Amino acid sequence: MPEVQKARTARFGPFEIDFSRGELRKHGLRLKVSGQPIQILEMLLENPGEVVSREQIRDRLWTANTFVDFDHGLNAATNKLREALGDSADNPKYIETVPRRGYRFIGELIPAEAEARPPVQERPSEPVPVKKDRQRMLAVTLAVSCVIGLVLVYMLINRKHDWRVTIAREAQITTSSDLVIYPTFSPDATRLAYSVDEGHGYEIVVRQIGSAERELPITNDGQQNIQAAWSPDGQTIIYHSRKRGGIWAMPAMGGTPRRITNFGSHPAWSLDGRWIAFQSGPVNDLAADAPGVFLPSVLWVVRPDGSDARQITKAGTPEGGHGSPSWSPDGRHLVFVSIVAGMGLYTVDVQTGEVQRLGYPAPVYFDPVYSADGSSIFYGMVNPFSVGLFQMPVAKDGSKTGEPVQLRSGDARVRNLSLSRDGTKLLYSGATQISGIWSISANGKKFGDPAVLRQRMGDRTTVPKFSPDGQHLLVASWRVGVCCEIWMMKPDGSDALMLGSDGLHPKWLPDGKNIVYLSLRGKLTESRTTSLQKLNVETRESVSIAELPKSVQSLDVSADGRQMVYQSPSHGATNLWILDLKSGARRQLTNVNDFIGFAVWSPDGSQITADAKRADDDQAFILSPRDGRLKQVTFDAGQHWPGSWSADGKEIIMAAQHDGVWNVYALNLATGIERPLTHYTASNAYVRYPQVSPTGKQIVYEYTETRGNIWMLSLRQDER
Repeated sequence: MPEVQKARTARFGPFEIDFSRGELRKHGLRLKVSGQPIQILEMLLENPGEVVSREQIRDRLWTANTFVDFDHGLNAATNKLREALGDSADNPKYIETVPRRGYRFIGELIPAEAEARPPVQERPSEPVPVKKDRQRMLAVTLAVSCVIGLVLVYMLINRKHDWRVTIAREAQITTSSDLVIYPTFSPDATRLAYSVDEGHGYEIVVRQIGSAERELPITNDGQQNIQAAWSPDGQTIIYHSRKRGGIWAMPAMGGTPRRITNFGSHPAWSLDGRWIAFQSGPVNDLAADAPGVFLPSVLWVVRPDGSDARQITKAGTPEGGHGSPSWSPDGRHLVFVSIVAGMGLYTVDVQTGEVQRLGYPAPVYFDPVYSADGSSIFYGMVNPFSVGLFQMPVAKDGSKTGEPVQLRSGDARVRNLSLSRDGTKLLYSGATQISGIWSISANGKKFGDPAVLRQRMGDRTTVPKFSPDGQHLLVASWRVGVCCEIWMMKPDGSDALMLGSDGLHPKWLPDGKNIVYLSLRGKLTESRTTSLQKLNVETRESVSIAELPKSVQSLDVSADGRQMVYQSPSHGATNLWILDLKSGARRQLTNVNDFIGFAVWSPDGSQITADAKRADDDQAFILSPRDGRLKQVTFDAGQHWPGSWSADGKEIIMAAQHDGVWNVYALNLATGIERPLTHYTASNAYVRYPQVSPTGKQIVYEYTETRGNIWMLSLRQDER
């Protein structure tokens, strides 16, 4: 294998690295990776086929007086390098992990070009007399010139534009301290509409671009109106009402709203104005990382007058909840996202229903839109290693024709994309979030004001869980570059200790010394399974105890530690399953045709609570772990997501959303009364996973608040 110890460039596969510039290219195009990942790659290429130890990398990348979490820093840099190379730790092509030692480059280096050799001196031939024919030479010259001229004219007339764009300029449009969302261009791109909450719920407003004039309210009915979309003729704005449900229409300068559908959200106009596409499911929350759609949502189209409604995608094709549709310029395809365990990016032929996958897996894709000429798709994306705006080339038949490129990076999520008709301007909501674990303490039968335990541990800190003795809390946290960390802390938030960085949904086992969690590795590959790991919190040693379907989500362990309940989608529906932790046997517990999930065992193990879909609402149910027979226990409109049980099993503590606002509630199973335990009022925040301590005197939960404004990008398309 050729060595590159002294070389300043190296080539392998489709990649070329220039060490002097710190640049990595693929097929000649520069990739957005720099710094430590490049330095690691240089060390590996200096010693191809040999192990480069973690200590060697540490000594080269971090000086002796640099204080940093080396393991996390190295893992993050290696993950970024693998992502740039399209490589996988489980099935490596270039970077192999050598357990407990380091890394090794296993790819095949392409040898450098042979040095230029001096030309071979040939024996000159005898001179030959040359006959000059000036007229003939002139004719030949004129003919060649004409041919070249015609070729140049043809190339000029038929020149093609590259699908890639560059960002020429970025401008902030709104300056709110809260959350401004869902922008949309008017057809002439001189105005925009968006949703803003002035204290009474989200309403749609219109303003002139580049002008200091005040916002003009379009809706003012307190119905939490979002997702405005301007009609191609500029006369109508359609939108989704979170309170009333369905798709609504309003004259573009205000007037009386008109209902188009009684279900669905995220409406999108076809370019000819004849059809509206939408997702059948509602919008559950407005968080920065919220996918915007859940099972069993599918795509529909309808005429602007509400007639000829028909379903476009089928449940289970693809797997997951389908949402965020956007039309191709020719009206033949819709691009959309689907959420299951992670999210996928797809197109569907509106006439035939043929679905094609563009991108998978990734934790979240946001609001894809077609370019003006239909040659590419713009979308926001969050994965464990990057956040930003991406562009992917596609063919007229909706298929993927190349790898995506990242146009913009940063901490803010790029959401709610809207492209001007000429394709030169792109609006988006730049959303960030503040996430933490909060607590309320009991004072008699009442709970006090919320207090923060831990905040800003990452982009999201979630799924708190008390240990059996109540002396510790488990929480999961993730941030870009490091995903997903498991932490242990005391119930007051002190003495936080990280247990691992590869886990989802951590839960205690009854001995209080071990936990189980889902391994992240299988989730981010094409593997069909993911590993259920058992980890000792004292020794940090982990072992795999079961292989589960990759799509497994939201697990909980029974109080005796013998069984685990989890949710898994299949054939368009999500159901509950039981895993015997000793034998590894699995059995399906429920058999609904849409969704049931987020199950929690009762303290005595005799019941399970979970939430299930009922039209646009999520309602809480209880069921037997033996036969799965369901009993509905909440009935009010909204979302009801159980988190835990009271110690005596008489109440379910849940996160519930009513009128667009999330709070922690206690549901009395005897009376059916929902009692609010927190009193938040903001539409741009949510609570999740409330957990009761074993004594019943403390409840902890995730509280996440999203903030953001609208930005506009000026795009420039290169020619080729």
